Parts: sequence; structure tokens; C-alpha cells
Amino acid sequence: MKIAHHPPAKINLFFEVLRRRDDGFHGIVSVASLISLCDTLTVQPKKSSGIVLTIDGETPDFPAIPSDERNLVVKTLRLLQRECGTNNGAEVMLFKRIPSQSGLGGGSSDAASALLLANVAWNLNLTETSQLELAAKIGSDVPLFVRSHLDKSCGTISSGRGEITVSIDGFDELNFVLIKPNEGLETAAVYRDCMKYHDGKLRNIEPLLEAMRNKDIDKIGDVCFNRLEVPSGKLWNKLETYKETLIKAGCLNAIMTGSGTAIYGICKNKEQAKHIAQQLKTNNTFQVWNVTTALSPDVFKIDEN
Repeated sequence: MKIAHHPPAKINLFFEVLRRRDDGFHGIVSVASLISLCDTLTVQPKKSSGIVLTIDGETPDFPAIPSDERNLVVKTLRLLQRECGTNNGAEVMLFKRIPSQSGLGGGSSDAASALLLANVAWNLNLTETSQLELAAKIGSDVPLFVRSHLDKSCGTISSGRGEITVSIDGFDELNFVLIKPNEGLETAAVYRDCMKYHDGKLRNIEPLLEAMRNKDIDKIGDVCFNRLEVPSGKLWNKLETYKETLIKAGCLNAIMTGSGTAIYGICKNKEQAKHIAQQLKTNNTFQVWNVTTALSPDVFKIDEN
């Protein structure tokens, strides 16, 4: 029996870094939205304990993604074998559409899907609490994807180092143009000097939440924020140029997601997003997508066949 899931990308509508913690992580507050750009992960359980991962895809960087024990999907399945005491293994197929080094959370989303699929394929019967605890052991972004799946919610607020998550509403009318420049950024490098360039003025999450409750798309565009833009801009001098490209094309605002280098432009409606994306597809310095909030039931569905 093969089972499959479509791990979605995310964008950060709000990302504030509070401090560097004693454990080396950074304390953060983030609002993330799942979007309609997805990978596909297929798992076929095996009675032997071997984990075999095969990777294919549409992104230019997928051939360079490791398929061995360095891959977060393999790490996730190995963790489950140890924590749950199972000798089951799996043949896994990962089809990549979410680019790496983009801030879109593709690797974390794939890992979350591996956890969800293995729970079904290996009959682990993990509780929701156990799934979230295991997700936190895998990586700081993994819990938001597990939380979204468990609650069937497109939006989350994350805190702590990212492992504390709650679902929120208000994501049903958001449309974006997403670009991923050819350059990438390492998350660790972006965080390294984050506090050095921090202005010390912590942004408040409430204006964004209020704008979302009121479905005020213009206000949402005004109050989106990403603290990591400043250190990213120090490492990558094209950030502002690409943001300006989206704004000049007609987006209400343009924000880098996560640690970059993907940038999303907020649009008034689906028609505007489609038009702008089509207009920008002639540019060969970045990939471009017209994306929406991940409202499709397929995002939360595990297919068994």
C-alpha cells in the first residue's frame, strides 16, 4: 500500500526575532500562511528497516538535494523508528516543487508529511501531542506544518523557537505573487548577525491579526513584517531590487519570507495576482508563481491506495 501527501510551502506574514536564547536558538513570534505551492511525498511501507528516498522534481536545485541520512525526511523516519521502537522501513518518493534556500519551509514541510505518513503507514497511532513533540525534535518549523494538518488550518502563530504553535483563522482571501531569485541564503548565516542589526524595537503582532479579522487587504499589506530582511540584505544586496520589482508590477507590498530568498507580493485579488505573475514570467532571474492560501482539501488529505 502506498500513501501520499502534498507538503505545502508557507510564507511568513509576520516574523519578529525577540532575542538569542541560551540554547543557541532565537526566540521568535511568527504568523505563517500555508500556500498552494506543494511538494508530493509518497511512502510505501516495508517490513525491513531500510529507508530508501528517491527525489525528482521541477525546481532547478532538486538534483543537489541529498537523499541519504542528511535529508530531513530520512532523519524524521529514523527518529520515529527509534522513538516508537518500530523496525518498519519505507520506500519514499519525494517530488520537489518548493525550491531550497527560499524561506518557504519546503524541507520542514516534507519532514512533517513524513511524520504524518509514517504514523499511518506503520500503524503507530501517535497522539496529537506526541506528533507535535516529535515534530519539535526534528526542526523549529516542523510543528507549524503538523499543527496546520491536525487542525485543518492554513494559518498558525508560532513562538518559542518556533515549536509552540496555535492555529488561527482569516486566511481565506489572500492572493500572492511569489518569486524565487536564482540566489539562495543559508538560514544559519542569516540568523548569525540578526541581533547585531536589530533596532531593539519589537514589532507588535496585533495590527496584522486585526487586519486579517477585518479582511482588510490594504492594511494587511501595510503591516506585514520580517525582521530577517535586514541581515539578509547585508548578505544579499539584491533583496530591495526584487522587492521593488513586485511593487512596480502592482503588488500592494513585497516581503521576504523566512530567511529568504523567496519574496511574495500581496495582491488585491486572484485576478491581479494572475496578471502580475504572467507579466513577470518573462524575467529569467527568478522563478515566479501565482499562489493563494492553501485552501484545497488536498493539502490536508492523506491518500491511500
